[in-house]
Amino acid sequence: MLSTVVNSAKQCHIPLSHIWIFDHHPSQVILKGFQSWKELLRYGKSDWVRFDDEKCVKETPAALFQSSGTTGLPEPSDHITSEPNSSAYTRV
Repeated sequence: MLSTVVNSAKQCHIPLSHIWIFDHHPSQVILKGFQSWKELLRYGKSDWVRFDDEKCVKETPAALFQSSGTTGLPEPSDHITSEPNSSAYTRV
């Protein structure tokens, strides 16, 4: 699978250093040029957005959607939804 990712990255001019490896097995080795997802933990943390007033609920994006990538790589779509809209998607 990694060879497919590397080939795709090369075609799109994405450096190997921008490919994150999910090395959840203690014995797994990260190949030279790649990054472990654990590096992201070094950037600290921040608290969750609190949806405690109506303005925040209506104006804070709750989800960013991706296209399926049927004609190429998946891309972020222009559709951003707020929490009330995302709740409507999940109601039965």
